[in-house]
Amino acid sequence: MEMRAISGKKPPPYTRASESACRAKRAAGTAVTDFFSQYQVERGRIVSGSITARDLLPQPHLEPRVTPFSALHDTWQFSRLVHAMLRQGEPPIRTIIDLGAGSSIPTIYALLCTEGCHVRVQAIDTDEAALGVSRSNVEASGLSDRYEFIHAEMIAWLSTQSLERYTGVVANPPYLPVPSGTTDPRYAPVDGGEDGTKYLAHILQHPMPIGTYLALEWCSLSHPERVIALIEQGFDVVHVQANDIDRGIYTEDPHLKPHLLRQHKRGEAALIINEDGSLGWTFIGTVLRKR
Repeated sequence: MEMRAISGKKPPPYTRASESACRAKRAAGTAVTDFFSQYQVERGRIVSGSITARDLLPQPHLEPRVTPFSALHDTWQFSRLVHAMLRQGEPPIRTIIDLGAGSSIPTIYALLCTEGCHVRVQAIDTDEAALGVSRSNVEASGLSDRYEFIHAEMIAWLSTQSLERYTGVVANPPYLPVPSGTTDPRYAPVDGGEDGTKYLAHILQHPMPIGTYLALEWCSLSHPERVIALIEQGFDVVHVQANDIDRGIYTEDPHLKPHLLRQHKRGEAALIINEDGSLGWTFIGTVLRKR
């Protein structure tokens, strides 16, 4: 795994490849570049396939269980984002609501890495099998007394909740653009709707008390202009991290690739087009505070 942290420096232009590789200036790429230019962004690069399950928790003797959605680089980045939220929380966060908890590795990582942390976690997921994996990882980490597991669809559950102060919401929802009418269950873990914002928009628009923290994972393919506009309408940006990935399973998928290229051409997705024609993109994590 290769990481290049350049926090505190002006981030490099998003379209950092050659002009022939980038092909054209896109609205989505400009939106990402402009967003990054406003903050001290922790930038890095992840080489696909370089992260293993043993890299995901601070205890090297533990190898956590993972769900069938095995994008470990995504889990790795989100774990560090949740930890950043706990470090930034002022006043301290008392409860974490984990929307689409999956394996619960990110919240486990954050709790284990935060000294003196007594946060409780509500882990919500629509998949019973994923909650089984979550329970197993929580038990193995000695945190069973801190977790409550809720079997529910995250947006439907969230719509019934009035959030309290001192709550931190964490969400790494499906955020890839997927063509409408896709029914193959293989795409369900990443299906963020036609433009990738199906879940992101719901979460960002949900009523939250002033001061509520939100750790939200998205990417340069998730209609960045729309996501950034929703962020700026209701939140202060506390922390930003971004990691380029050279290529991925889904961007090379024959069902998704043509759609992603169309989104890129329309300016609703920002791809990194490599010299060999393979596609990369940027994972973006933001810690936000409701204002």
